[in-house]
Amino acid sequence: MPLTTSSSEAVVDSSKSTARSKARSSVARLIEFYDSVADLYDTFFANYSPFYREHYLVLKQILDRIVSGIPKGSFIADIGCGTGYWSSYLRGLGYNVVGVDISSRSIGILKSRGLEGIVADARLPPLRRRAFDLVVALGSVVNHIEELDLFLMGINRILRSRGIVVFDFDSASSIDNMYEALVFRNSVKEYLGSLLGVFRKGYRFYWDLGGYYIRLYSLPEVIETVRSSGFKVIDIVPLHTFTSLIPSRISEKGGSIISRVFNALHMLERFGRILPFSYITSVSIVVVLRKTS
Repeated sequence: MPLTTSSSEAVVDSSKSTARSKARSSVARLIEFYDSVADLYDTFFANYSPFYREHYLVLKQILDRIVSGIPKGSFIADIGCGTGYWSSYLRGLGYNVVGVDISSRSIGILKSRGLEGIVADARLPPLRRRAFDLVVALGSVVNHIEELDLFLMGINRILRSRGIVVFDFDSASSIDNMYEALVFRNSVKEYLGSLLGVFRKGYRFYWDLGGYYIRLYSLPEVIETVRSSGFKVIDIVPLHTFTSLIPSRISEKGGSIISRVFNALHMLERFGRILPFSYITSVSIVVVLRKTS
């Protein structure tokens, strides 16, 4: 079907609905959490928390550079769109955006804002083949996915030739994970193994905010999976290099003193991006990819 409107119906592949339903059944806890925070998501993650405010600020700077080379009116898929933070921003820049999220409550809020969105699993986005010039999956979406290769295969399918995908992920070797391993229920052995590059892979990590396990990835395993999935890496940006000196479970909750210290450390972040160790110790890493065919 030709892409003649900005409606999500124009780019949805209905043949994927059965597989999508099966995939949803295995992530009930994930759905429950994001349904529960949908009403507060924008306020907490994008405005109140110093940690997430910095995170979203840097992501916006990276995204602005990417879309500067993409014609207005192009189709963009926002995978793991939540309540529509990035969908709204990109539509405001003049793009046709379709959001995909596993939380029906989040999609309901997104639609109430006049945005396009469908309830679906990020691993199986039911969108039309080769319909999109850009796919974004921002806010550590891929850390909720065990099968990174399956996710990238699905993204490859919906991107046009030489289309771009940008996503961020929480790194397995982050210094922040050292705090978590020492004071909470995460493995010191797995953290040290990832830090030293012995296993060159990530591990399952208990995420206190959501109350369930997510998947942390190492940069080497992400790059390896990317190259075997039909993509070329065009940029890698570490996030929270110096601000990670404050444990994220503290900085994400805010407070006047914490915010002042965090903001001071944030001023050093631009230097962190040129230091080799930043790719090891940073809390998160942004990867920008181009489809090779």
